[in-house]
Amino acid sequence: MKKYYVLFISILISSILVSCSSDDGEGGDDGSGITGKWFYYQQGMIVGSDEVLYDAVEGCGDNYNHVELKSNGVFKEVWYNSSGSGCTPEIDESGTWSKNGNTFTISYDGEIWMQGEIKLFNDSTLKVHSVEDGVTYVIVFKRSLDDGGGDASAFAGQWEGAYTGDDTGTFSVTINNNGQINGNGHSINWEETFTLSGTVNSDGSFNAGNTSTGATFTGTIIGNNLTGNWNNPTTDESGTFVGQKQ
Repeated sequence: MKKYYVLFISILISSILVSCSSDDGEGGDDGSGITGKWFYYQQGMIVGSDEVLYDAVEGCGDNYNHVELKSNGVFKEVWYNSSGSGCTPEIDESGTWSKNGNTFTISYDGEIWMQGEIKLFNDSTLKVHSVEDGVTYVIVFKRSLDDGGGDASAFAGQWEGAYTGDDTGTFSVTINNNGQINGNGHSINWEETFTLSGTVNSDGSFNAGNTSTGATFTGTIIGNNLTGNWNNPTTDESGTFVGQKQ
């Protein structure tokens, strides 16, 4: 969890996700079925009244970073690294977790590392909102990454397009068989290049963005065509975009 939140913070250019609240929970399984293995799926924040979410960082190869909530209250994190000898996991079992009502807490060395409110919990998804300095951060875990957005393999490939409005520019992204979006865009007005990441669901809904710039691209894929709207609350700019599968 420590490794994940260091990266989470650097991506969001934000302050540390630590709460000053005390935790009255005793930790361990509360009978709700929350124990077990959870994969990092999405991260982001609340912008206005909307959740702006981006893909969490994956592990290397076929291995994915995940946590395990053990029934004895131990919080286990498995973080994969690529080295000359292949893909090797780093395991940290020094943390503890607790659930008190809808309050979810992770601690290390007796100090709260992250505390937030469970906004969604079912057989497949665990979503937590954590408020710090007036900003609400969001983290989403999945039991399995295979069911994140359904079968999006029909959209896999290279996509290129352009956006217009308060700013103009181009973008080029790759969608993999699991619906993961990765690529970059280039702003003509700002004369800068930015990365893009996100997801495409099985129904063709497209959601990508960049947490550093604040820009989001939300649209729909129909056939080989992509259309939608973009918005950047940081610069108070917005417009539309179009793209095609190459």
